[in-house]
Formats: sequence, C-alpha cells, structure tokens
Amino acid sequence: MKLILTSCLLVLVACSSKAPEPKAVIDPMQKLSATSGLSLDQLKNGVGPITSVILSEIDPKLVKTGEAAFNAKCVACHKLDGRYVGPALRYVVDRREPVYVMNMILNPTEMLAKHPLDKEMLKKYLTQMTFQNVTQEETRALLEYFRQAAADGKNAAIADTETYPSLESLVK
Repeated sequence: MKLILTSCLLVLVACSSKAPEPKAVIDPMQKLSATSGLSLDQLKNGVGPITSVILSEIDPKLVKTGEAAFNAKCVACHKLDGRYVGPALRYVVDRREPVYVMNMILNPTEMLAKHPLDKEMLKKYLTQMTFQNVTQEETRALLEYFRQAAADGKNAAIADTETYPSLESLVK
C-alpha cells in the first residue's frame, strides 16, 4: 500500500510541476523598431511626407530636371562617386528604398534625429544634412536622376568604393 501511495505521490508531483516556458524569439528588426521608436515601415522607408512612390521606366525628362536640381542644390556636399562632405550618391537607390531617399531629401532634420541609419551616417560623415528647400516634385526628379546614375554606373562598371551602414548591420 505504501508503494502505491508513494508511486501516486510521485506521479502527482511530476505532473504538477510546470515545464519551463520557451524563450521568446525576438525578431532583430522588431527590437530595432522598439529601441528607435520607429515602426518597421519607418525603418524601411524613413520618416517624412512620402509614403509610396510608383516607379516605372526611367523618365529622361525627370532625369534632366533631377540633374539640374542636383547641380544646384546637392553638389556642395555630394558627388556621385566618392566621399565628399556627404556620401557618394550614385548607388543610393541600391542601398536605400526610393521612399527613404525621398524622405531624407525632404526631411533630413527629423531623419537624422530619429532614424538609426542616419544617426550612423552622421557618426561617419560628421556633418548634418540640411534641408535644401526642394519640393516633392524636385525630390522625385532627384530620385530619377539617381536611378539613371546607378544604371549608367553599372553599365560603365563604376565601383562604389564606400561602405554604408544598413539596417541589417544595425541589428547584428
């Protein structure tokens, strides 16, 4: 009888103990979102007025307008190739989403204050990008110019010699 009672008692104790709860797997991007205070969409697309952009074939008219805007408002700090005051911009559309690029142009102060990628860029370049009084239309034309510059660079095998932070590098 004692053996039966002891066996029952052992079964009850074994069955009543809680199994360890599995550790929650935290997505690194969710963690970056939580620590930065930005949504996943803002991490990808930046902070600013642009939420989407529809891209199709490169528009030569927009490229020309964008090139004029680049030469008037951007060349004091940027070149297409090689580091200057700011980063080289030939392949900016390859390393950042188009919406992100447009939001950085239109909203650099808030982007630099809030976005972890831009905080890293500020550490690297030590100069804060300022708003150049561009319209959304000019910004779209600049994006088109960068798309054409990237295509031209690939065709001419122009290498991007700089390294840039990425969201993936921030979550490692």
